[in-house]
Amino acid sequence: MNKKPQSARNNITQYAVVVLLLLLLIPNIYAVFRATDLTYSIFKQAVYLTVVIVCLLLPASFLKSRAYFLIEGIFVFIPAPIEIASLYLNRMPASPLFLRVILRTNLREATELLASAITLVVALLALWTLYFVLVFKIENKWIMPRTMRVVIWCALPITALSGFAWLFHTQRNNNPDRSASEVVRLSAQTLTMKFNKIYPFDIYLALQSLNTERHERNRLAREVENFSFDIYNKTDSLTEVYVLVIGEAARAAEFSINGYSRPTSPCLQAEDNVISFTNAFSSANVTEISVPLMLTRATNYTPEFAYNEKSIVEALQSAGFRTAWFTNKTPFPFTSRIISTTDFSFVNSKGTDADNNYDILLTQKLDNLLNSEFSDSVATHKLFIVLHHTGSHFKYSQRYPEEFDYFRPSLPKDAGYSAINKSNRQLLVNAYDNSIRYTDYCLGQVIRLLKQRDCSATVVYMSDHGENLYDDDNNLVLHCSYIGSRYEFNVPFIIWYSEKYKECHPQSVSALASNRSKLVNSDVLFHSLLDMASVPTAYLDSSLSVFSFEYKEPDSVACSTASGKQIFFKRNFLLNKQ
Repeated sequence: MNKKPQSARNNITQYAVVVLLLLLLIPNIYAVFRATDLTYSIFKQAVYLTVVIVCLLLPASFLKSRAYFLIEGIFVFIPAPIEIASLYLNRMPASPLFLRVILRTNLREATELLASAITLVVALLALWTLYFVLVFKIENKWIMPRTMRVVIWCALPITALSGFAWLFHTQRNNNPDRSASEVVRLSAQTLTMKFNKIYPFDIYLALQSLNTERHERNRLAREVENFSFDIYNKTDSLTEVYVLVIGEAARAAEFSINGYSRPTSPCLQAEDNVISFTNAFSSANVTEISVPLMLTRATNYTPEFAYNEKSIVEALQSAGFRTAWFTNKTPFPFTSRIISTTDFSFVNSKGTDADNNYDILLTQKLDNLLNSEFSDSVATHKLFIVLHHTGSHFKYSQRYPEEFDYFRPSLPKDAGYSAINKSNRQLLVNAYDNSIRYTDYCLGQVIRLLKQRDCSATVVYMSDHGENLYDDDNNLVLHCSYIGSRYEFNVPFIIWYSEKYKECHPQSVSALASNRSKLVNSDVLFHSLLDMASVPTAYLDSSLSVFSFEYKEPDSVACSTASGKQIFFKRNFLLNKQ
């Protein structure tokens, strides 16, 4: 009488174990059909799944079923949506940068994103519930016989050695001139790199990388306190006001001043003394990487300079400029440190998605500062102000007031992440172009304020990165992609100068005009701003200043994607060519 119930329980446990194992494998099975490294290669897919299964079953060789599935559920099944999201959006496993973006997402954005995918959220909660119910329903026993547990332990080194041997053979054929030791090193590096992309190891290695990076940045931040550009106060009597506007997610090709067919920049085009660099590129497609590279001597080849040297704000402060930072963006550690050093600051606490939170607010703060500064009895004023726009960050329709809904039909104001769909491309483009037109208006108002003062003045505008709008067969949208595209990197770089600046710096103005069609990237900003303000320092490299006839156009510029890989754009790259 007892055998049948026991047999039935055994059958239930066996079926439950199979279901639990399949649930654990969901991210890896999805990767087989989605990851760019694996698609179209049955051999790679087979090897990948073999390694995954061996690694997945290894803990089952020394843990009984309930403890095994409980641990795997917490550390493998619960974080699975992160891996699936990365594969869906980027066709690659999760990277440190992808995790950083997730960890920095505010509660409101996260809530809205989840609300826009409520069906998936419900399905996910149901799967999580099913998983842990099954864990506590199964019998707590070994899920593999002893022989199989021994085989799994033997399979691990065999799999690793086989993978290494295959990579060694491949490297030897591809690099016949390299020494055996060099081929061994390259093979080991490649094997490690491929293993690091396997879920769930990629998630925890990425977290470890972020933690290491945090400690390193803290160490460098302590070093930067003692850093000096060896700059002394300017003693001339010239009144100078220089404004740097950091854009957000704006692409150069969407500005009519750069040839776009739609009238997206009428204010800039109506102004004299405006120079637009049509072949300008951001160094990265993520704000937290690109902005440090814009404001310091750091490049993709020397990123440490962003954290062990001071910024252009502090360099100009050393030269006697009073500095200000007004932002509509939530500060991150790099910008927070700079803001703390300025003489004036405003950080909008409403958040990116607050109602009526438009970039014109920063122009109003600038107006207040100028009125205050120019009302005192000091004959000479030297000001450097940074305005950090929200610009064209999604949601586009929330970036401008109703009267700037120029291109229609566009996304409604309450459109959320659920609107991100290729079928809505025209709505997305219209709303995006409206946000560009509004940025143009805000820049025009900044110029108007400076023209009211008889001073040497400039407005320098550069976006941190561009944006994808389902532009080609890659079907990329927004930014921060692993693949990277010209739309994410080709950014607006626009400079206006006052008549007084032209009078005082005729050579600089002539150099600007001569350099306007040359290839540049955000590496030039630090040096160009120093040169623009005529600040002498050994840290100024004139070959990287667009205000100098010594500017040396590079053969190519390196742009980092969210995956860490680099894309190179050549000198002869044109806006209308891939």
